[in-house]
Amino acid sequence: MTDSDKASTTECIYFKEGEYYCRYMYSDIYWISVSGRYSNIHLSSDRAHKLSLPITLTELMKFLPTSIFIRIHRSYIVNANYIERISGNMLYIGTAVLPIGREYKKAVYSHLNIVGLLPDK
Repeated sequence: MTDSDKASTTECIYFKEGEYYCRYMYSDIYWISVSGRYSNIHLSSDRAHKLSLPITLTELMKFLPTSIFIRIHRSYIVNANYIERISGNMLYIGTAVLPIGREYKKAVYSHLNIVGLLPDK
């Protein structure tokens, strides 16, 4: 395996779809939400819009690089590269408005290159 091959495998994750494991680049994933016992992976427009998997966010987070993905709420993980705006306890990715949980807010602000003071709460 060459160095370029190693780089390409560290930029992706494989999800089971039917009988296959399909490769998804981290850059294909905008955010992940939870619905019951399923995690919904919201993908870029050139892939299927959403993929649902029977896995918890906590388990899924173990497979994602923390340099790219941030847990912002008990129900959401986001790809930090797609965060466009933050206002108070809300985060914007395209037209999606996602809540930032109180217990996650300080970690979210610390993870991003935000100029200014960290929020008190």
